[in-house]
Amino acid sequence: MELRGVGFDIEANRDLITALTAERGELALAFPKACEDIGRPELGREVPGKPDDQRRLLEALLSHEERASWPLTPKRTGLSIRRSDLRRAAHYGPIEC
Repeated sequence: MELRGVGFDIEANRDLITALTAERGELALAFPKACEDIGRPELGREVPGKPDDQRRLLEALLSHEERASWPLTPKRTGLSIRRSDLRRAAHYGPIEC
């Protein structure tokens, strides 16, 4: 990158990675508690990291009416997990936008 005239701040990058790793760790610890708080401790066994896992969590949390009106993916293969759509489900503790 630097050969192309774009500077790269190694220390800032390291600091950012450290901060993001710490934040992810905090969220991973909070996730099971959030699931327990809504009476669904079985959902908190593993933080959903992949899109399909996130969709399964969303499907488990949404009511039938919410699922019926939820936006779908562009290929219509599952529930949309775009941040703007997930804001509609932010009232469920395990979903953080």
